[in-house]
Amino acid sequence: MALGGIKIRKKILVIFILMLFSAIGLIQCATKTHLVREAEEEILKTRVREYWAHRIKGEWDKSYLFESPEYREKVSLLNYINQHGRSLVKWVDFEITEIAVKNGEGKVKVSGKYMYLIPQVKKAEFQRLTEELWGKVETQWFRLSQPLKGAGL
Repeated sequence: MALGGIKIRKKILVIFILMLFSAIGLIQCATKTHLVREAEEEILKTRVREYWAHRIKGEWDKSYLFESPEYREKVSLLNYINQHGRSLVKWVDFEITEIAVKNGEGKVKVSGKYMYLIPQVKKAEFQRLTEELWGKVETQWFRLSQPLKGAGL
């Protein structure tokens, strides 16, 4: 009887050790997934900052490269520059307020300050919160925009 009790205790100990290692493995996987997501969010945040910095400077040829390949197939650089360069709104500042990444898709909330370039409008800054969608193509993040009507080639 004492021998049978020892065998049961050994089995319980083995099961306990296996469960412990399984739990450690799950914790490590969860931590690694969390770290990968945080790293991906930082990469996207850097990309969004670069995009908005070009927009504020009016560097349309540079901000165009942040648009998705599908968008650039539909809208030529010349039309993109004409669209944005002739806008009656000038963005003057921005702040990323929220960012989330999941399965190669990013949602970014940007609080932007802008002013109107119309002589009849008092020179004042306004603020607007926008939500942008970004997608990862291979190793690079791109802004997912829809072409405006008549903005094609």
